[in-house]
Amino acid sequence: MQFFVLLLSALIVLVAAAPQITSTNVIIENKLVSDSNCSNVTSTINKVTTNIRVCTVTGSYRYRHNDVCNVSTYDKKTESSLVPTVTFGPLNGIAQCTKTPCDVTEKITVDCKDAFTATQLTTLESYN
Repeated sequence: MQFFVLLLSALIVLVAAAPQITSTNVIIENKLVSDSNCSNVTSTINKVTTNIRVCTVTGSYRYRHNDVCNVSTYDKKTESSLVPTVTFGPLNGIAQCTKTPCDVTEKITVDCKDAFTATQLTTLESYN
């Protein structure tokens, strides 16, 4: 009988000494804001006047979870022309993304898949 009392006492001490796990994982902010816009402009490129279609897609995502806070941005500009000889810059149609801690002013360029979730990227890319 004393063995069971001793075993029960030891078990109570172990349970009482176990660390208490509390969860404060609260997402304060988790919002994607996006916009797209296309316009036609007349431009002179290589001494040729032509109509150019310019489409831009922008998005921003602010995420705050406990002490972690990041702001991600998505910018994509696509220029196109019906004139086959018109060429555009190397970043034409390529999204540029940043993911920066909230308290930092200089944006940090990252791969878009590191700045946004797959679902968010699908939403942003659907505007094209």
